[in-house]
Amino acid sequence: TNVLPFRGHYNGKGHSIEGLYSYRNVSSGVGLFGFIHTAEIDSVVLEGAEIYGLYATGGIAGAVVTSAGKREPSTINHCKVINSVISGAREVNGDVDTWSASIGGIVGAVDAYSIFLANGCSVDDETIVNGANCVGGIVGGGNLRSTIQISNCKNAAAVSAAYAAVGGIVGSADTVFISACINSNSITGAIKYT
Repeated sequence: TNVLPFRGHYNGKGHSIEGLYSYRNVSSGVGLFGFIHTAEIDSVVLEGAEIYGLYATGGIAGAVVTSAGKREPSTINHCKVINSVISGAREVNGDVDTWSASIGGIVGAVDAYSIFLANGCSVDDETIVNGANCVGGIVGGGNLRSTIQISNCKNAAAVSAAYAAVGGIVGSADTVFISACINSNSITGAIKYT
């Protein structure tokens, strides 16, 4: 929960977590780890997952948070998302919900004042990442005064947003540093206007 986020070190040692299903389409902080704070997550493989949330939804972590405006980092290294659906989109009377935001292949949202570091993570081409706003292959959205640093990451998933702020690596950000990253699939925004 956002009150008790994961604060430890988790090393998956390259083992796969298969078939995770989480349909929390009116919730925030949805992912293998819902909220993380000063956490380090290494070498986790998420395969065949279906993860649906309204806000801050990601494959590995829903949201990176901090406490009382402190500048505290969390890191995710060498994690993979394979053949999965990470989605903030839900159908309401045949129309995509317009409120979902901060949906990412690895992390959904980076909260205000939080620092998030990702290295060597990947999302494969069998994965779909979609939502309404702030949708990214690696990180969905970084809030005001957040810092995101992404290096050596690869997104091969198709990424789409019903409205705005969509990217192969990051959908939206305040302060962002990206190095040696690759996006190799389609990025589609403003679907509602086509």
